[in-house]
Amino acid sequence: MSARQKWVGLLAGCMLAFAPGALWAITISSAVMPGDVFGVNNVGTTLYQFRYNTTASTVSGLTNLGGVTTDRAGNLWFAHGDGSTVPFQIEMIPFAGTTSTVKLSGTTLNAPATATGMRDLIFDSSGNLYVSFYLSDGSLSLYKYLPDGLGGFQTGTPVGSFGGGFGDYGGGRLSLSPNQLFVTTGIWGPQRLYSMRLLDGMTSNVAPDTNVAGQTQFLPGYPNLLLYSTPDGVRTVSFNSTTGAIGTTSTQVLVGNFNDGLVYSAAAGRLYLSNRANGGEIRFATNAQLAQAISNPGTVNISDLGQLLQSGNASIDRDLAVIEPPPYPGIVQQGDVWVVDSNLRSVHQFRGSTKVSTFTLNTDDMIGGVATDLNANLYIAGSGLGVYRIDRNTNQVAWLLKPDEVAGVGQVRDIAVASDGTLYITYYGQSGRVDKFTPDGSGGYTRSQIGATGLGGGDRGNHHAWLTNNGNYLLVSGRGDNKIVAMDTSTGSINSWSLPSGNLAAEIALDPFTNTYVLFCGGDVGGAQPYQLFALSFNPNTGAFGTAPIALNTDTDDWVDALAFDPLTGDLYMSVRYNQLVKATYAQYLAALAGSPFDIDLLPRVYTGAEANVARDMVVTNRVPEPASCVLFGLGLIGLLVARRRVVRLGQ
Repeated sequence: MSARQKWVGLLAGCMLAFAPGALWAITISSAVMPGDVFGVNNVGTTLYQFRYNTTASTVSGLTNLGGVTTDRAGNLWFAHGDGSTVPFQIEMIPFAGTTSTVKLSGTTLNAPATATGMRDLIFDSSGNLYVSFYLSDGSLSLYKYLPDGLGGFQTGTPVGSFGGGFGDYGGGRLSLSPNQLFVTTGIWGPQRLYSMRLLDGMTSNVAPDTNVAGQTQFLPGYPNLLLYSTPDGVRTVSFNSTTGAIGTTSTQVLVGNFNDGLVYSAAAGRLYLSNRANGGEIRFATNAQLAQAISNPGTVNISDLGQLLQSGNASIDRDLAVIEPPPYPGIVQQGDVWVVDSNLRSVHQFRGSTKVSTFTLNTDDMIGGVATDLNANLYIAGSGLGVYRIDRNTNQVAWLLKPDEVAGVGQVRDIAVASDGTLYITYYGQSGRVDKFTPDGSGGYTRSQIGATGLGGGDRGNHHAWLTNNGNYLLVSGRGDNKIVAMDTSTGSINSWSLPSGNLAAEIALDPFTNTYVLFCGGDVGGAQPYQLFALSFNPNTGAFGTAPIALNTDTDDWVDALAFDPLTGDLYMSVRYNQLVKATYAQYLAALAGSPFDIDLLPRVYTGAEANVARDMVVTNRVPEPASCVLFGLGLIGLLVARRRVVRLGQ
């Protein structure tokens, strides 16, 4: 906490002595981002924010800090207060933000009269909020808050009550399955696990055969198992997803030291856990490790799991929450054009002449690039962002690569996706490092560096990439170096083509059918001409470039920031300064290759808006039939004829 925060906190404390209804918010030093893990210490005074292997923020001096949780939009929520010296309140720090706002307090919170603290909070799939209150008699009361449709909540109502003896801060932690809510009493409580059926509020409880430490966790892939943290690691008990009945015999699935917090990230495919070994650490088990641990109990040791960080604080948390990628606001459809803006903070989605949605992060140099696969699924990659995949059929966001899996070697600039699911990441840093992420067969990826492009240009128009259809070469732009590089995806060897003079613009694009031409926008290429669009011949089997680029347009005053072909129709989309998204048909492109260049000013305007310099990277999502359709076959024949004609002309 900063000095200013401490003074604000002290001042607030003084004011609260005279005005029990006063409210105040907190500020963290690092904005809430995907992959962040938040934790609460064991006495409920400190909120921690962990990113990669560092502590990004620490806010101390809080009173009765209960739990932390997240909503589907990636916002962080936390509850604190004792109802006397500090009023009960629930605050939210927005995704990509740093400062909280009070979302529930006072009469709307409607805390029980005998409440002395809030122990946890959690959202269900419908956006309803559940909060557990600790009462003076040692019992727990559960309240439910319905959204009011205006960004707030209706007045809370009690929906459940749970026994007594929730003595320490590890008790009263909440977790959810689709039909049940689970509550723990904590290590110093009466060692019970509670469940409440969401449909009718029916409760049941059991005393398992081993101590309950803190959190419980439901895993979507194991609908009849409940995980809970214990002094000897992590255990499971059975439960009936219909009746809510919990078993009493536990099985040790993860072996290790005293474990407190548990949280599962479906998007990341990880179970995060806090462990008191080595002075206090946070580790994570992948889906593959969880499958092994559940099928062969006792064979997976917590010390062998991935390590997020070693904090040196043996009691770093009682409650964990992880920030998931927020859902993309639009729906992926075939033919959509996706554009990363020039400051790398937003992805814009265009459909026809309409901008459908914008996905924005508030941290600079975040979104590197967008890509698609043969099924029109969308991929978004960036530094601190990892790699998202948005399924065209379900619009579900999956986290293919977590932020820590792409960190440490430079800023993520772009992603290319092979037909077998292999991912290629280009970085600004380490001479244009390129990493290959190969599917490991268990839902994860194996990372390897395949080489470096040698590109070192410092602006945002560098290191954008396209993969050849045969998967043999990755083409990368080098605006700052005025080069285009083809890297062999097996050996890492490179071929380069340099502009004889002039300047390369932001991005390149590869002919989607033949892969025999790479397009770029260049200024002053070969003379005193302003920016024009060019096609450079390329051999996708050898990685060799031609020598003399072909000018595709007649006008010399249009700067094309980014460009992409529709992989199904071959239409060429171009982001043209200023504020214009235009389209040339594949036939117009072929005619330009054959010597009849087009005028960009006369092309149809797909979109004209207020975004200056709208693009650094772009892609068109369209499903490519397999085998190719008759239409594509016809287009391919035309392309071959034009290519043959061009070869003859170049040979004269």
